[in-house]
Amino acid sequence: MPLQVDVSSADGDPETLQSLFAWLQKEEELRGRVTVRRPAVVDGEMGALADTVTMALGGGGAVAALIATMSTWLTMRRARIVVEVNTAGSNRRVEIDAKDAEDAGRLLRAALDPPPDAR
Repeated sequence: MPLQVDVSSADGDPETLQSLFAWLQKEEELRGRVTVRRPAVVDGEMGALADTVTMALGGGGAVAALIATMSTWLTMRRARIVVEVNTAGSNRRVEIDAKDAEDAGRLLRAALDPPPDAR
């Protein structure tokens, strides 16, 4: 079942998303599946650099790669992010504060793994 995964910075820090985007582009399994969605520029404003890092994932290998890659990035970056996962009929949202790397990996798996009734 296809997943759309949107990641935003819990702190609104565009550098966090730039770092995550660059990190994810290095992962072969994710390359070409990751984009940056920027907000529309409003008259009189310069606009944000990035709003959301978005991934369209087809299945197990890409999901496993995303969990492993993001867990490592979170451990090194110590960022606070919001992960939203959308599938047909299911939307999940989790905020992750990577002060505890083990907790970050567990939360990512909970958000990205399909619910038991969808397997």
